[in-house]
Amino acid sequence: MKKTLIGTTLLVLLLSACGSRVRIEQKEGQTIGGVDVRVEEIQFRSGQFKLIGDLRMPEGDGPHPAIIMVPGDGAATRNGSVPFRPLIEIFLRNGYAVFSWDKPGSGESTGEFSDVLTQRAAILVDGIKVLTEHEFIDPGRIGL
Repeated sequence: MKKTLIGTTLLVLLLSACGSRVRIEQKEGQTIGGVDVRVEEIQFRSGQFKLIGDLRMPEGDGPHPAIIMVPGDGAATRNGSVPFRPLIEIFLRNGYAVFSWDKPGSGESTGEFSDVLTQRAAILVDGIKVLTEHEFIDPGRIGL
């Protein structure tokens, strides 16, 4: 675990120094559905939007398969317009990491969301890119 925290800290510093569009912060660990979970807050840009979400990963070095929780219509935070928690628990118990973010204009994400499908698609593509570049995620096993 110590190696993981050092690696994450170095990644945050490196990305900050390079002016990357992704920022990762280690959050305090949680227990969700009886599973010890490592949580990272991830900020990334997609067009005019700054999106902020949580990547929840089961303990272990990985790489983990991952699920992106895609919100439906209307305002939604990383916890969903309907609660995502029961689904998140199921995925974590089965070894999957789970990534979800606040939609633009909701929670901590910025921008005014007009719900144009091209905007939603671009945000999703950028979210997938964030996961494919994450050291603890298996880029060949990402689902929506």
